[in-house]
Amino acid sequence: MIGVPDNKWGEAVKAVVVLRAGWAASADDIAGPVAVAKRSYQVPKSVEFVDANPQTPVGKPDGKAMRGLYA
Repeated sequence: MIGVPDNKWGEAVKAVVVLRAGWAASADDIAGPVAVAKRSYQVPKSVEFVDANPQTPVGKPDGKAMRGLYA
């Protein structure tokens, strides 16, 4: 999950999801459990499904690169 610019709040939560081969999910499948377990401001306002996330040289998701793509 990353923060993206939002006109109303300044920044909103966006979930960038890579699904495993053969799996299917909707935005509600992703945001629903978060809404039950966390506060309303932590629930993703948008969900985007991608083939792959940018990675750092050590193999971790690169948050700065993702924020740059969606800013």
